[in-house]
Amino acid sequence: MKDIIIIGTGKAAMLHFNSYKKIKNIGNIYFSDIRNFSEYILNKKIYLSIKECIEDNNLNINELIIDICTPKSEFLSIIYECKKLGIKDILVEKPFVITNKELLKLKNMNIVMVENYLFSNLTRFIKEYLDKNNKKIDLIYTNFSKNRIAESLKGRGYSKEVTNNYEIEIPHQIYLTQYFLNNPKEIQNSVTCSRDLKIGDISLENHGYGLIISKYKDVNIIYESNLTSIIVQKRIIIVTEDNYTIEGNYAIYSKKMELIKPANINIYHNGVLINSKIIKEDDNFTYFLDASYQYFNNNLENPNLVDIKSFSNIMNLYCNNLLKRKKYEQKTGDNK
Repeated sequence: MKDIIIIGTGKAAMLHFNSYKKIKNIGNIYFSDIRNFSEYILNKKIYLSIKECIEDNNLNINELIIDICTPKSEFLSIIYECKKLGIKDILVEKPFVITNKELLKLKNMNIVMVENYLFSNLTRFIKEYLDKNNKKIDLIYTNFSKNRIAESLKGRGYSKEVTNNYEIEIPHQIYLTQYFLNNPKEIQNSVTCSRDLKIGDISLENHGYGLIISKYKDVNIIYESNLTSIIVQKRIIIVTEDNYTIEGNYAIYSKKMELIKPANINIYHNGVLINSKIIKEDDNFTYFLDASYQYFNNNLENPNLVDIKSFSNIMNLYCNNLLKRKKYEQKTGDNK
């Protein structure tokens, strides 16, 4: 079984490590970071580079997975370092947004982006219900919101520049929408807006709240994410052409990965509740890492159900539209 080097030692690395520990028959797990101290990874040696970790432990690059849990600005440099070292198996946190030109340079590498909600029992239940009953989607609405103020003020998830709202929870919402729409390559007619996160004299531009209204063919798409919300929610609502409404709420976990609220689903027809279900066990992050690990060990089909190229193109479209809108507002003074 292949060994794993987790790059980064922040909260994301801790979440990955805690989930890996639930998987049976797994190789050794190592850590590498430019810092040799972490408040999340305790009692573990932290190597200052991938090369140092490989040499000190006599690791085989053909039996090695690199799991990148750093700010997104560092993703590509780490991947190119892996390519130089001859390492091909890469797991990278979302959002892995890459240009077509850069993707061609990495075509011989085996890269999977974290898409844990695709492995949720809730997601599978909704997809099977839609397919089994031949439902045609009219609207997809998702809202992934939480209170991230303290973590954002500490700089979690970014190093050189503030991460905009679209790059935190909305990537999950995008790949879920792509999945339910059978992986469209393009999205049309997007309207984007955001609000800054402001606490006292501190202002994080485009970080606090994000809204995207978009369309794919005849399907309306709405993404909403509030990172200053006092209520944690990870919700998807799908409305079909024949007036069925499927409301799904993903499981909510504590910082220690303890279940706070189980996943649940409600199905309505013409506004009347016709089915309700609680999913008691839905540890989607562990399910995803298990599937990814088995894939890298050649025991499972590719878990990357959403194409990285199309995901990147859609993410770039939304982010570029947001920046253009902000520049226009600053130029005209129209920021209402």
